[in-house]
Amino acid sequence: MEKERYVRDPIHGIIYLPSLAWKIIDTPLFQRSRRIKQLGTAEYVFPGAMHSRFSHMIGTAHLAIQVCKKLNITGDDMMIVVLSGLLHDIGHAPMSHIYEQAGGSSHESRGKLFIDFLSRDIPELMSYSSEIKKIINGDSDKAFMAQIISNNVSGLDIDKFDYILRDCYFTGIKCTVNIDRIICGMSILNNNIVYSKKIIEDIVDVFRSRYDLHKKIYKHRVVRNISLMICDIFKIVNYEPQTIHEWVNFTDDWFNQLRLNNSKVSEIFNNLDNRNLLQTKLTSLNDNDVIDFYTIDCGYKGQIYLDNGEIIDISNLLQDESTIYLTNK
Repeated sequence: MEKERYVRDPIHGIIYLPSLAWKIIDTPLFQRSRRIKQLGTAEYVFPGAMHSRFSHMIGTAHLAIQVCKKLNITGDDMMIVVLSGLLHDIGHAPMSHIYEQAGGSSHESRGKLFIDFLSRDIPELMSYSSEIKKIINGDSDKAFMAQIISNNVSGLDIDKFDYILRDCYFTGIKCTVNIDRIICGMSILNNNIVYSKKIIEDIVDVFRSRYDLHKKIYKHRVVRNISLMICDIFKIVNYEPQTIHEWVNFTDDWFNQLRLNNSKVSEIFNNLDNRNLLQTKLTSLNDNDVIDFYTIDCGYKGQIYLDNGEIIDISNLLQDESTIYLTNK
């Protein structure tokens, strides 16, 4: 009998995953995600924000199992949903989203290539890989399965559940989101994930928490200023791996070694070390000297399907989207 394998997670406790998931995890391509921080530059302002894409993807796979059990999704469908949760962020580059902000290719497109590569090395994955890629992209014919991982209808999905809980925990932000109650209120109706009317306030809490994380953490002005400095490093180096072996080594470790290779890059790193940071101030869209802008929003997509057949809009209960413009101070 195969011995069950588990990990202990600070967010979800004991996590058991199927053997195929562990075969994927135990590959250099997946293990590289240990060396990519989930929140990029947030650690410069929130020292506890050192967690990785690795732990987030495992946490998302765990939540996929919990949702499948609640919805009675079994067999190959369950395996596809779990592996989609496990692999949804595998394409991320060093410093997470900042590489893409600097002009690098998207993690979604890389993720598809990485899944194809893993399928060649792990034959059991091959039969699932096509549907996994569709689900991660949110366009599976089985819409309810895609909505578990990447919900293009409401914006409510287990990727969001895990990163809200995890990012709050490691940045010290209080989190009141009750994921267990939301999962208990899920069901399937007409090929869609639907929710009990009893948990509307819990759903609202998810989107409010995401808004707060964007405002307080992800798009904190100092975090954003440091991100602009990191973007400059990527633009100076102007490098994108061309082989899987190069991608395996293209991590935050690679990025931190750049300070040794280029005088312009070293100067930026020295400024970071000495807290000589880019200084910005708020401005308006009409300012000709805008150097950066970003949107703070809650991630809500516009519709919530209920288990009684209703479709409701909760936007009146959520914070309004706002766009912030920055210029040099």
